[in-house]
Amino acid sequence: MDDKRTFLDFCSFVMKTFGICVCILSVITLLANNEMIETGNMFSFGNKAISITVLLQFLLLSFFTAVLVFLFTSEYMIKCMSLTARLILMPLSILICLGIAIYFFGWFPAGDILPWILFVVSFLICFGVSLAITLHKNKEADDDLNKALTKMK
Repeated sequence: MDDKRTFLDFCSFVMKTFGICVCILSVITLLANNEMIETGNMFSFGNKAISITVLLQFLLLSFFTAVLVFLFTSEYMIKCMSLTARLILMPLSILICLGIAIYFFGWFPAGDILPWILFVVSFLICFGVSLAITLHKNKEADDDLNKALTKMK
């Protein structure tokens, strides 16, 4: 496998991740109510605005997520780890990174179990959907390559 990813590829991934996060955060902010103002730092303005601090926190989180994704999809890791191990360790690492950010930035109360359960469930749903899409695209690409190979024979 030829790994020709560049710094611009990395920056593009960070910005795509950040853009998706901001879109989701915007929708959640619109749905926020006054009770959410007191629950954590993320919704300090309720449904009126997203603070610059929270946006910068999400940008930092997007950076660390990109580092983890690029690490687990690097040529070195592909050679050293099985696909199953990478599919387990990558989301686990991202989940830990997200958990640290949530706790450190005070996005919701660390002692309240319900937000943590909802966070883990939503993360697993999002990861499951993205994994299914990725596996489907890989299967289609493999099928196309196999068809081309049979035509060459």
